[in-house]
Amino acid sequence: TVKSDAGATVRDVLDFLENHRRGDGDGDDDDDELLKQESSDETQSLDVLRSLRDKDVSSDGYTLPAFPWFVDQTIGGAVATATHGSSLRHGSLSSQLTAMTLVLANGTVVALDEENTEPHVFRAARTNLGRLGVVVDVTMRIVRNHPVRKTSFDLTPEAFVRKVEKASAKFAECEDIAMAIDSSEMTSDEQRTERRRQCATASPEMRRLDETQAFWFFPLGKVTEVSFSRLDDFEDDLSVLLGVESHLVHESGGYANAAWNTTGDESPPPDSQTTQDQRNNAIASATSRASGAPHASSLRGLERRGVVADQPRDAPRDVTENIKALGNDNLARLFAKQWERASVVNVASGVFPARKSYLTMSEQQYDQHDQFGYDQYETCVPMRLAGQCLATIARATRDENTGDVGADAFGFRSQGLIRFVNEESGYLAPTNGLASGTCMYVNIEDFVRYADDDDKDASPDKNKSLQNIVSILRSNTCRGRLHWGKAGWPSPGCFNGPNEFGKSWCHFQCVAFRMDPGDKFVPSDSVSDVFSSSGFDRETCCGFDGTYLSEKQGCECKQMNKGFDLISGDACPGETWN
Repeated sequence: TVKSDAGATVRDVLDFLENHRRGDGDGDDDDDELLKQESSDETQSLDVLRSLRDKDVSSDGYTLPAFPWFVDQTIGGAVATATHGSSLRHGSLSSQLTAMTLVLANGTVVALDEENTEPHVFRAARTNLGRLGVVVDVTMRIVRNHPVRKTSFDLTPEAFVRKVEKASAKFAECEDIAMAIDSSEMTSDEQRTERRRQCATASPEMRRLDETQAFWFFPLGKVTEVSFSRLDDFEDDLSVLLGVESHLVHESGGYANAAWNTTGDESPPPDSQTTQDQRNNAIASATSRASGAPHASSLRGLERRGVVADQPRDAPRDVTENIKALGNDNLARLFAKQWERASVVNVASGVFPARKSYLTMSEQQYDQHDQFGYDQYETCVPMRLAGQCLATIARATRDENTGDVGADAFGFRSQGLIRFVNEESGYLAPTNGLASGTCMYVNIEDFVRYADDDDKDASPDKNKSLQNIVSILRSNTCRGRLHWGKAGWPSPGCFNGPNEFGKSWCHFQCVAFRMDPGDKFVPSDSVSDVFSSSGFDRETCCGFDGTYLSEKQGCECKQMNKGFDLISGDACPGETWN
């Protein structure tokens, strides 16, 4: 595990882990020894690959099991809002949390951890939204920075939709069976949760989506799908590596200076950085020849050659200008093409250490994003509905008469980002089993709303095409739960926690009431009423230890005074799902 101040950015944590070495005070030097070289050339090649897997890439340190696209947010805020990458095994950063330190409203400092803290309290802390107190530090699970094979390819939206439809159908079939078993047996909440979670990896169709991410360039009518294989824990990938003939490594020139890698000597030769590049290229070459997957040179090599430039750490991230051209739908394809070019470095196929392989926002994207104002929407669509949801969006971005790209596709400038995350235990995680459960996250951005400098108070409806897609994601077709901390939250009076999160909303309310009985960490209604407890008697329905007394008479999980916009007085749109 790694313990970090809550105010450090995710990037800070990732960089620290990547640069950390075994033996840097962790007392585990014996684990640093490389596999010993055998006598034959063939065995030497196998050892080269094994040592890359077990040691040489571990010289690149450690990393988080899964991490988000945007890594310049604080680690405390990212955990508090269930910020995520794409992983059906490791989940969001909230699921990777093992401990945290909080300062409560009364000034008490409390230490929470998943082993010793009451489970209901830690479930609330996982996705705490800043509601429970001031987060001082967090402790996260980590893994070795092992090699990961990244493979990207382009396909039509309809082809990608068919993949998701197949996975969605298999997941629904598995979930229906699990629910039928639950209704016929006396099972605990934990058992029911585990059965549902197993559905995320029960079929080949679902397993193919583990760690898969996809960029959907709506105006271009194209999806770039990126899949990942961890070479340290997939036996099929390892068998491919160990089956590679020795000449593949030697022909690539990757181990001309390999002797120091098989002696256990911690001191590399003077040209070790060149050798590191050669090793990366060697493993990429060997893997791609064995699997047929394309490959690229090490991203670090691109950085050193100036192809990828680092921005200064103090580079501004605020809106600096309005570009009216962004509001012109006739230029949607042009801007989409620019974002596609900027993402080439992200999606390049090859074998890299995990930290470099998984997608994070590159400096090219920063350069484009930090100049303009935009709203970012993200919804968590239940996996059983993911297929029909994407199919509906695909139809909405095609001209109904010609079938060409059209209709709502031209409301987009940047690409949509699609990821998959398994069910999680955090009460207010969108993937909680009483909310969306295992889900497909769809992230989209509106650059049109703020494009005109003369229209500073433009409403979201200025970009009607994008709002049509948001409406689909929030409709009964998709039932997407909104990601905390992003755009699209209903006006005060229109957010209904029990409708979105079921009983888990009241479980969270009870923990929050015991830790902050005076509601010191509740925003004013003028900001948001998402924490409103109107209609839920916390004094009666919450136990002394913060448990929700759901079976007690009069303690149904519901909220009152909802359904009307507190500002305009208009009836709230939306569906009641739970």
